[in-house]
Amino acid sequence: MTDIRDQHFLTDVTVIDKMIALAEIHKTETVLDIGAGSGNITLRIPPCKKIFAVESDKKFVAELEKIPNVTVLEGSAAKMPLAADKIISNLPFSAAESILLRILTTPFKKAVFLLPLSLLRKLQEGTALAVLFNAFFTITDEGDVDPASFTPVPHTKPCIMTLAPKKANATELVIQKLWLQRDKKLKNALRETRVQLHKATKREAETWVDSLKLSPALLLKEIPKLTFADYQMILSTIK
Repeated sequence: MTDIRDQHFLTDVTVIDKMIALAEIHKTETVLDIGAGSGNITLRIPPCKKIFAVESDKKFVAELEKIPNVTVLEGSAAKMPLAADKIISNLPFSAAESILLRILTTPFKKAVFLLPLSLLRKLQEGTALAVLFNAFFTITDEGDVDPASFTPVPHTKPCIMTLAPKKANATELVIQKLWLQRDKKLKNALRETRVQLHKATKREAETWVDSLKLSPALLLKEIPKLTFADYQMILSTIK
């Protein structure tokens, strides 16, 4: 269950309608509302194929189930499969980063998120998170939101961000492939990436990884633990 101190309910209809307009929802599409809460956003989603509302707080589930065309997915967004044509969410601020990391492997056409401005800045440049998200998506800052639009009022500045899947260039494709093998250490992930992208044999890929002369410590790092500096080193060496 979400910590009550982290529940900032979006009550400003103007902001809600802006998010929905940005999502560009069509009648044939499915929509996913992550952290639906009391349903302020869910209720204003226009007619579409299906709405899925993710909510972990039992006290909201019964009310969400009363909304027509809504299927409630009870539980944590960090632990369940997420998929829809469009995603809209006023993200729980403390869980926003972990939920967004799930989005990296979620199929969708466009996502609209309300999140802390500080997190958007982390996604834009100079961090490992930025490297990942800019490899997968076109990120658009859609503007700040007045904290008074929430109840209770958050202590951090919120903003709206949209994500749209992008056609990756060669460098971004390497980053994508590495992340899709995030259960591996870098050495093994690089080898498999070489096999997949260049149709190399495993022996040829092993030789290629050795030729990069990356430090043993870096090669033994697990993919989720790579830093911004690590990515810079990897990509400059590959180039």
